[in-house]
Amino acid sequence: KAFLKALIKRLRNSSILEEKLTQNSVKIAHQRDKLNKQKQELEELNATKDKFFTIIAHDLKNPFNTVIGLAELLIERFETYDSKKIHEFVSQIHKFSQNTYNLLENLLEWAKSQTGKVELKKEKVDMYELTMENIYLFEENAAKKGVEILINVDVGLYALVDRNMIKTVLRNLMSNAVKYTNTGDKIQISAKKGNNVIEMCVSDTGVGIPASSIDHVLRIDSGFSTQGTDEETGTGLGLIISKEFVEKNGGTIYVKSEEGKGSQFFFTIPVYKS
Repeated sequence: KAFLKALIKRLRNSSILEEKLTQNSVKIAHQRDKLNKQKQELEELNATKDKFFTIIAHDLKNPFNTVIGLAELLIERFETYDSKKIHEFVSQIHKFSQNTYNLLENLLEWAKSQTGKVELKKEKVDMYELTMENIYLFEENAAKKGVEILINVDVGLYALVDRNMIKTVLRNLMSNAVKYTNTGDKIQISAKKGNNVIEMCVSDTGVGIPASSIDHVLRIDSGFSTQGTDEETGTGLGLIISKEFVEKNGGTIYVKSEEGKGSQFFFTIPVYKS
């Protein structure tokens, strides 16, 4: 009997010890997951900081230097230039100024999103109207490059989204499409309605993205950017903002592309249900 009691006691103690070890293992696993998450967040914050300073130090500074240099040259030699040369200089100043303004606009939107000052205000939005608003913004630039913009979005296609955020998404995707499309090519904005989501697509027949870079275009830590077909500059910031805004609205964004044949950027947003 004494032996059995001792055995039972040892088994019970062993069971208690095993249970404590299991609990400790679970706690350690939770702590490890928490540390990994914090590490990932810290890496993203560092990447965000690095991106921010890179844009300010390089991508904003260089265009201003170019504009100032062109303006100074034009002022100094204005009397010696004919109207054709003056027009060329003014066109260059306008192009660099427009690119820099677009970058600054994205930078401000991004800064607000990082500080949590962008509030989500969902409402009923007609995606046809929103698409047309953005097309008007790029008609002139597209016409200058000989690029045709086609629209395949039904009138009265309603989404439940933050209007300003999704307008920013469309603006950035269309800006990239015009930027990376060659003269004579086409851009198409289309929409497909499902039961719960609308899938928007901005496609072009431009330069495309190398297969090795597709997984990096929507990541802030990748630093992916490339030059447009008319020497337009890019930072990749517009795509990063687009990803953030789409996800804030409960959707997803992804890309299909083939180098030399063009790109398709897809994003989903919730359908408005009356």
